[in-house]
Formats: sequence, C-alpha cells, structure tokens
Amino acid sequence: MSRSGAAAAKEAPAKSGLGSGLESTHGVQSLRAETKRYGRDLALDLVVERIAALPQVSGAAIALRSGEDFRCLASAGIAPPVG
Repeated sequence: MSRSGAAAAKEAPAKSGLGSGLESTHGVQSLRAETKRYGRDLALDLVVERIAALPQVSGAAIALRSGEDFRCLASAGIAPPVG
C-alpha cells in the first residue's frame, strides 16, 4: 500500500459536512462510491478513518478471521494495530 495514496485517501473531504460524512444514508453511499476509486488497503484505511471521526467514537478497526486467528487490516484512533 502506498503511504502517499493512503494520505490522499484520508484527506478526502467528507461529503455531508457532518464530521465523518457517515451520519446519513447519503454519507454512506458517498463513502461507498469514494472507496471504489482506491485499492483494498486504501479503501479500508479510509473507512476506519471516517468511522473513527464519528462523534463519541475513539477508534475503529477492520479485521479478518482465519481459524482462531484475527488479522487487523486497518485501524484508526484507539484500536488494535495493523498486523
């Protein structure tokens, strides 16, 4: 994953002007359209950054389970590290 690409994805403005842009159905639809422009890793980074920006949220993470193990793919704020 390109860190400069990740930075660009994280700096993308929220569409609704309500913080993260996820507070409405329109905000979720805008985020869905926006993430289609990026590779998987950049899209996941963008999603967790937007979720972590919601009011009363201190962090977010996306992880996949494989058997008994979990692998964190993206995190922001107070959340487990990627890895």
